[in-house]
Amino acid sequence: MVLLLSYGITIIGGVFLADVYIGWFILRWWERRNKKIYLLDWKAAIVGPIALFILLLIPVLGWLVSTVIFLIALGALIKEILIPLEHLQGTAKKSRLN
Repeated sequence: MVLLLSYGITIIGGVFLADVYIGWFILRWWERRNKKIYLLDWKAAIVGPIALFILLLIPVLGWLVSTVIFLIALGALIKEILIPLEHLQGTAKKSRLN
């Protein structure tokens, strides 16, 4: 049951991260046209889901592109979760050896 719950939370986190990434990418591109530097803020969380919805309306190509973006975001999320866990396991092994 815990594994299923963690799977669901990871999928939801990946979708949220994909939305923010798409919004950040679009706003960064837009600000680069105006020769400004874009920092991540709340606008990316608004623009991202709208852009993803429009992208998903494109029949096959939009689905494939959104799937690739989701898998990239999910991989980044899992990597960010596992790096601290590996670090904690490494310190636990060192403390057992001493």
